[in-house]
Amino acid sequence: VGVPPASTVVQERWLVLEGKSAQAVVVRDADGTLLLDLPHGGFITVIQSAMARARLTARIEGNPPMRVVRYDNGRLVAEDPATGWSAELYAFGGDNKAAFERLLDQTQ
Repeated sequence: VGVPPASTVVQERWLVLEGKSAQAVVVRDADGTLLLDLPHGGFITVIQSAMARARLTARIEGNPPMRVVRYDNGRLVAEDPATGWSAELYAFGGDNKAAFERLLDQTQ
């Protein structure tokens, strides 16, 4: 298992991703505030689906918040504390990374 170099968290946001179909996703703040309702969620839907699969296999009930984290070394990561699953978002290209950067940078 590869382990990224240690670095400091410079920004984070807790989010709830709700899959509505193979393409649609709803994004809420951890307090339940609706941020986005996307009929074609693109990469956000991909991450939601992967996290949902990890939760299914770990038998996690409900839909607890996940965390998007920016580190001082440039890493951008989606982390699911409920399962330990994570995805290195910067590794999927600039456009896909930007989708989560916009969520991270929205007024909180």
